[in-house]
Amino acid sequence: MAHLESRKHISPDSGFPITLHPNFNPKINQHVPPDPIREHLNPPKDRALFADPEKKALFSVAKPVDLTESIGTLLEDVQLSQLNEQQLDELALLVTERGVVFFRDQDLTTEKQVELFQHYDRNTPIRANDYTGSES
Repeated sequence: MAHLESRKHISPDSGFPITLHPNFNPKINQHVPPDPIREHLNPPKDRALFADPEKKALFSVAKPVDLTESIGTLLEDVQLSQLNEQQLDELALLVTERGVVFFRDQDLTTEKQVELFQHYDRNTPIRANDYTGSES
């Protein structure tokens, strides 16, 4: 198609006329926002996704007692400090399904609690003295 003088003002990209506002400031195109763009956040995978849906490993060492039909479970005869990684993943799935899980008479030290938290989120550094109040 031949270039027509009547189409000279039409943008080849959009087909619309090229118009500039009388107060157009060409520096707008070079504007840099004052805050840098945030780095994309990749949240860690939910540990419940790695669990066996039947929770065989967890229920082999703990007796579940459902407190209501839809929410709340009491796990009896279990020490959280003795659970392996597979059982901890199944515990995450149980918490996801039941909403609230109770444990009685736990022998957890502060250090062991930190280890449990780090199992579920390995990207967040947690130090034991953050919770004990010590200055070391």
